Parts: sequence; structure tokens; C-alpha cells
Amino acid sequence: MKECIIVIPIYKEVLDNNELISFQQCLKVLKNWDISIITYKELDTSFYTPFLEESKVQYQFTYFDQSFFQNVHGYNQLMVDKQFYKTYNTSYKYLMIYQLDCFIFEDQVQKWCARNYSYIGAPWPHGPDNEPVRYKHVGNGGLSLRKIEDHIRVIDLSSSLPKCFLSFNFAKRLKNWYAYIRLKNKNSRLFKNNYKNEDMFFGKNSTYAYSFFTAPGPKEALLFSIESRPRDCVAINNILPMGTHAWPKFDIHFWAEHIKPLGYNVKKPSKKL
Repeated sequence: MKECIIVIPIYKEVLDNNELISFQQCLKVLKNWDISIITYKELDTSFYTPFLEESKVQYQFTYFDQSFFQNVHGYNQLMVDKQFYKTYNTSYKYLMIYQLDCFIFEDQVQKWCARNYSYIGAPWPHGPDNEPVRYKHVGNGGLSLRKIEDHIRVIDLSSSLPKCFLSFNFAKRLKNWYAYIRLKNKNSRLFKNNYKNEDMFFGKNSTYAYSFFTAPGPKEALLFSIESRPRDCVAINNILPMGTHAWPKFDIHFWAEHIKPLGYNVKKPSKKL
């Protein structure tokens, strides 16, 4: 069994400038790992193939139902679908989600796999921006390392209400079951206003409900990935993380200082008049 596969979700036929930077950097830095491009069969993927071929990475296109790629809610449903993880669990121990608003600075994947956590993502800062950064949970799923066996186990346990009642940790597991049901049934009238995403289900609910489902503390997780408030987050450890998620959204000027020297032409948003 191999250690890890890089999973890149795509839903667009053509990438914009900054998305292409994310894609090319992934192929460059993570070239020694197998790569799975997940999408749906109806999408024209011809834009991506020349970059994949030129990079000489080992890659495959893996197809799921189109409904999983129509919006955020569909993507959430894919990420809590057991079949998604079972697609990889016979060949790989981990998978790393790399959405195309990520940027990877260094290949530390093997090091993070060796720490044996179930789930790793950027910690979520909370509180006003003018106050010292604080954290509640780990972490964001856009760039996340996931132990496949543990995710399958959590989904099996969370999808069964009777298993919640039979647990000594009933209250937390019932809350976890409810979080799972909301994500799986987002299209129903009852849950149409649900704003929680799949990474909160794994990073918050599942780590509370199941002792086997582990994640690092915020300070350690900041060495893996950063999302919002990047200047404050980098200052915690005084070192860049392995990668970042949503770099064009959260302080693109900060990230451009680190990305441009690597040979990329970062497109910053135009100033409003």
C-alpha cells in the first residue's frame, strides 16, 4: 500500500491566472506523489492534460456524479460520502485534498503522514482582526491531509443513530450524527439554510465525538497550512507553512511576496476607484 495520493477537485474547463499558479505549483512540488484529478465525465478536461503530461507526474482522472461539483453543498456531500474514500483505501493510507486556490511551498507530505493524525488542515482563527489571533478548531479542508481508514470509520459510525444511543459518549456522538445528516441532506427543506461545511464536521465534531479521530493542535497545524489572517498566523511559528489555502482571498499581497520570487506572475485584484 502506498502512503498518500494527492486529490485535486476540478469543476471548471479553464483556470484563471491564480488557479493555474496553484495547479502548476502542485505538479512541480508534489511531482513524486500519485495525483488524482476528481471531476465528472461531462467536463471537458483538455485544458489540464498538457500541464499534467509536461510535468511527468503519475496521474489519473477519477469521476464522480456531476451533482457533487455543482456548488459547495454538492462538494460537501462528496466529502462525507463513504464511497469517495473507498475509491482510494485499497491502495493508499492517506489522501491530501488540494483545491486550486492552494499553494504548496515544500513537499512535507511524508513527514505529516508519519505523525499519524486522522485529519490535518489550517486552524480557523476567530475573534476581531485587531486582537491577537486565537483558534478554536483544526481545520480547513481546502488543503487537508486525511487518513482514509479513519474517515470511513467516522462516516460509518456517524450515519447510524442506533450506534449513537449505544455509546458512552452519547451527547457528542448525537451532535456528530446530526452534523452528518445536515450535510448529507442539504437539499431537503429542513436543512436548506445549513451553512456548516464538511471540514467542520471532521475537524470539530468528529474529533470531539471519537477518540480515535485525531488532529494536531493549532500551533502544530499552522506548520501544515494557513488560511485566513496569514501575517498573524505565520508570526506564531515565525516560519512559512508547508502550504496555504485561499491565498488569493486572504491577503493576496502578503502571499504574493512569497510566490512571485518562485517565478509566478500573481494577479492582484484591481483597486476600486
